Amino acid sequence: MRSDEQMFKLILEKANADENIRAVYLQGSRVDPEATHDDFCDYDIVYVVKGINTYTNDLKWIDYFGERLILQTPADWYGHPYDYNGCQPFNYLMQFKDGTRIDLTLIDCQRPEDLNADKEPRKMLLDKDGVYALENISATHYYDILIPSQMMFFNICNEFWWQCVPIAKGIIRNELIYVEYMMAHYQLPSLYKLLDWKVGEAHDFTVSTGKCHKYFNRFLPEADMERLASYRPQDTLQSTFIKLIECCAYFNEIAVPLAKKLNYSYDLDEKTDIIVYLKELYKTHFCPK
Repeated sequence: MRSDEQMFKLILEKANADENIRAVYLQGSRVDPEATHDDFCDYDIVYVVKGINTYTNDLKWIDYFGERLILQTPADWYGHPYDYNGCQPFNYLMQFKDGTRIDLTLIDCQRPEDLNADKEPRKMLLDKDGVYALENISATHYYDILIPSQMMFFNICNEFWWQCVPIAKGIIRNELIYVEYMMAHYQLPSLYKLLDWKVGEAHDFTVSTGKCHKYFNRFLPEADMERLASYRPQDTLQSTFIKLIECCAYFNEIAVPLAKKLNYSYDLDEKTDIIVYLKELYKTHFCPK
C-alpha cells in the first residue's frame, strides 16, 4: 500500500503537470478529525478542470494513478446515464491493487455553480488561479446529528410501526428474502435514525455517528450493538418473528425517554395496538393449539 506522502505527491504532480487542471482539494474522512483514520482511508479528491470532456471521454489518463483492481463511475449509471457532451461533474472511483483508493471528482471551470454548491468540508491543496473563491472548509460540526422536529420524530416512529405488519405477513408466508429486504430498507433505518437522535441528545447534538451509522459502536453499549446485529431473519420462522417483537420492544425503549427529553409527543396507542396485533399473529401461527 502506498504511503500518504506518495499518494499526495502523485495527485499533485499530475495536477501541476496538466495545464487544464486548475485547482485541487481534499474532502471526506481525511479532513474530518472525528473520522476513523487508518490505512483504509480513501483519498477523496476534487480536480477543477478546463474542458471536462477531455477527462471523461478517454479512460486512459487515469492509468497514471496506478494499477486498478476495479473502477466505478457512479455519475454514469443505468438509471441516469452521463451526458459526455455536457460538462456536468463526473466521478471516478478507483480501487487499486495495492489497497489504496482514490475517489476523484471532476468539476468543470465553466460551471462555477457546481463549485459554489459544494459545501462539504475541504482542504485546499492547489489553486493555480485563485479565482474560484475556494477556501478551506472546516469539518467542525458539519456532520453533527441534527435535532429532529416533532413531525420528523412522529414520521420516523410511524414508519417503524407501519412496517411491522407487512414484515409479519412475510414471515408467516415464509418469504424471508422479502422480510430481510423490508427490514433492512424500511424498518431498521427508522430504528437507526432514532438511535442517532438518542446519541445526539446525549451529546447536545455535537457529534456524528458517521455515514450509514458506522460509528454507533463509539456511542452505544456492546449489549445494544449485539441487539442491533440480531434483528435479521433467523434460522426459523418462529425465531424470526420473535426477533421482530424484540426489535419493537427495543424501539419503544428508546422512543419513550427520547420523546420526553425532546418534549415531543409519542403515540403509545399506536405502539400498543401493533404489539398486541403481532402477538396475536404469533400465537395463531406459531403456538401449538
